[in-house]
Amino acid sequence: MKRKTLAAVLGAAGVIGMAISSYGQGNVIFNNYGASPYYAVVYGTTAQHIPAGLAGTAAGANVNVELGWALGTVTSGFTLVPSSITAVNGTLTQPDDGVGSPIGGWFQGPTLALVGYSAGPISFEILATVASGPNAGLGWGGSLVWTEPSIPSGLSPAGYFTAMPGDVVIVAPVPEPTTLALAGLGGLALLAFRRKQA
Repeated sequence: MKRKTLAAVLGAAGVIGMAISSYGQGNVIFNNYGASPYYAVVYGTTAQHIPAGLAGTAAGANVNVELGWALGTVTSGFTLVPSSITAVNGTLTQPDDGVGSPIGGWFQGPTLALVGYSAGPISFEILATVASGPNAGLGWGGSLVWTEPSIPSGLSPAGYFTAMPGDVVIVAPVPEPTTLALAGLGGLALLAFRRKQA
């Protein structure tokens, strides 16, 4: 009886192993510092509520980035890779060979194996979030979405991104109109209460 159970367990493990290996994987280096055309992570210039000192400047080490991916040419439905979370490196000023923006906003993340990719177009999303400092936890962030025609797969060496269309732009959250209305009502109620006491 024990031999039959052991054989069944080993057989199931073999089937699972075959299923995983048949999916394939793609390999990408999560890095904008070594990936021409060298686009950075920056604060927006037109978004509301961004302090003048931050508008249009490069993100610093208080900003984290994370990679999402999906098969095909898509703009939503990305699978986030938790092991990709990387802080912007505030000490990097310009990519190698003097190409790219000198203002910073660069990150050098890990090499990632994207299980489930085998060939063809693949879409990416880079999410940026303010992770520390006075604006942390307030919803500050941004993203960049684009499609690569393919990435190295199987046992090939990992590759950088080649088709990024622009910077990852961080914008400040804009309060919803209902939030502003409630704040206004609260202020009016406070004024009415003070007048009543007087």
